[in-house]
Amino acid sequence: VGLAWQAVFTMQFCNRYPTWAESLIIGLSIWLAYTVDHILDSRRLQTDKPHTFRHKFHHQFRQQLSIIWILALAIDATLIIFFADGAQLQWGLGCLTLVILYIARIQLGHWKRRLPKEIQAGFLFAFGITLTCWATLAEPSIYPLLLSTILVGFLFSINCATIAYWERRFDAAQSFSSWTSRQPFSLQPVFFALLLEVALTVALLNWTLIPPFIAACLLASILCLSGVLLTGTRITLQKVAENQLPASEDRPATLPELRVLFTDLSLFFPPTVFIVVATCNG
Repeated sequence: VGLAWQAVFTMQFCNRYPTWAESLIIGLSIWLAYTVDHILDSRRLQTDKPHTFRHKFHHQFRQQLSIIWILALAIDATLIIFFADGAQLQWGLGCLTLVILYIARIQLGHWKRRLPKEIQAGFLFAFGITLTCWATLAEPSIYPLLLSTILVGFLFSINCATIAYWERRFDAAQSFSSWTSRQPFSLQPVFFALLLEVALTVALLNWTLIPPFIAACLLASILCLSGVLLTGTRITLQKVAENQLPASEDRPATLPELRVLFTDLSLFFPPTVFIVVATCNG
């Protein structure tokens, strides 16, 4: 997902494709942040209670993943030293600082007094995948980039909130913090956020404040995510009516894992398709 959106922004605002080094650096950086967060979570995983497959995986292979993480960190640092310029280093260090603060707050439980972690993660992710653009952008394009980054950060936050909703049963069992622990379980805020995202995207596109290419990727992703939400909700209601869900609550469930996968794919396929179309059309 990150590499696809990085390509979208680099094509739009830098008029080129990301270099192999830029893609490898952002890919490794995303994996490093994701993995260290899950490794830290896995330390307090209670395997006798409901949990997700990925938490079980990080718990079971924690030592091996820690070694791989250190090696990946060394490779990422080497690539940054040899291929990142001064401006990219400055923006990258700023993003790294925010990521470290985010992970520290989540692990220490300080986020509860602030914004939900899903919003923080979404906007951090958006900032990370647009770093190349911020480091090389000319003055006239700053506002379109800023607005586009905000919209994509909002979309990523909705994605994180959706996943948290799918996994609310596991988070509650493991005492993991999420937005679902702060209010009654409902998808209404997510659907409202999607409608707001559509309204903002259409309005800013109409006012020529964001590029059509960015708007097309956003609207297509929103459509796919809405489809996943509606389909997943309908399947859940059917299984509840058939009394199929309670029987699987003592082990990792297949349904939430599949919904998480399709939720992420809904943000991957649309920009990828538009990248291919744009490439074919020159």
